[in-house]
Amino acid sequence: VCCRPRDHLQTLRVEYQKAHKEDLVKLIQKETSGALELLLTSAVSTDAENRARFIHMAEKGNGTDEEALIDCICTASPAQIEATRQTFN
Repeated sequence: VCCRPRDHLQTLRVEYQKAHKEDLVKLIQKETSGALELLLTSAVSTDAENRARFIHMAEKGNGTDEEALIDCICTASPAQIEATRQTFN
């Protein structure tokens, strides 16, 4: 999975949804946990979904992981930030 190009994995996700009427990300979250879950969901998710997930993780719990927020926000273009904002909401 991790050696495949991102566009191939996005196509796979769409085709899986059509064939099985279930989101591949939700299945991965249900069947795995921890670092493997994060790796697989990141591999099949869009850039905006990944940024939104990492921002949520950085804000979750006690305190905020400022370095993670800086990495997610300051390295993104304005278009990427807008896509992330729409995904996050």
